[in-house]
Amino acid sequence: MKLIAILLGLLAEHFIGQLHELRRYDLFERYVHWLRRFFSGGIWDSHIGVLVILLPGLIIVAWLQIWLNDTLLGLPGLLFSVFVLIYCLGPYDLGDDVEQYREAIQRDDTGLAFHLADEFLDTEPPEDPEKQAAAFIRGIFVEAHTRLFGTLFWFMLLGPVGAVLFRATQLLTLGDDDADERFVDSASRIMSVISWPSTRLVALGYGLSGHFEAAVDRWRQYSAQAGHLEKDPESLLVAAGIGALGVDEDTPESVDWYQMLHSAMRLVWRTLIVWVFVLALLTLAGWAS
Repeated sequence: MKLIAILLGLLAEHFIGQLHELRRYDLFERYVHWLRRFFSGGIWDSHIGVLVILLPGLIIVAWLQIWLNDTLLGLPGLLFSVFVLIYCLGPYDLGDDVEQYREAIQRDDTGLAFHLADEFLDTEPPEDPEKQAAAFIRGIFVEAHTRLFGTLFWFMLLGPVGAVLFRATQLLTLGDDDADERFVDSASRIMSVISWPSTRLVALGYGLSGHFEAAVDRWRQYSAQAGHLEKDPESLLVAAGIGALGVDEDTPESVDWYQMLHSAMRLVWRTLIVWVFVLALLTLAGWAS
């Protein structure tokens, strides 16, 4: 059932181009603001406060998931799963963002390219076009996990409630002007725990879909630098992704970063195919047993 829901969700994401316009998280944001009026400060800005916000929604989704799966041979449950998965992906299409940036570069529209990179990246992009494209590529590997793979992993593990868990936690890490820094930090630490298994599977997928030895070597270098407690999963995704592209960062001047934009997206799509293929094998193995 999960495999069918994932296939339907990915097909809808690919062929229905304006799905991102339907993804509005305003209701969740208003719910967080309302609840934070009663639970804020002290212990409520720690992990406990984050869980207090997450649990009601997760319980409702879990109840609907169980109830609908037992109704009409599970068809309502399948439709509910597809709807939740589509809603929790994104919110924006990664391929569209990359294509718009590539087109801006091809038109030599540096102003638009900088604007698009600024919206895409968490930090202010470099002014230098080559360094900007390199930063954008690193962002692709991180955003692929945030927008796509993280949601898929938790959906495969727990169904709709898993997808909601990942997306809701990720939204809490963004904060807003009124968000308490300690609360956002607590949400970010929970997000790091949630992302731990999926980032490693994505990094492995990058390696299997590209230059495996280079990706593994970059992974080892990252692990050696990060130490035993790896607190920056995004750096792992970048390290594995860059390695899988076969890029030699020691001689960055020899790299055509503009061409690598297309290569990076192809690597992401190949990794997605690997994930779906493995899920299909696991599903068939479950049916066979």
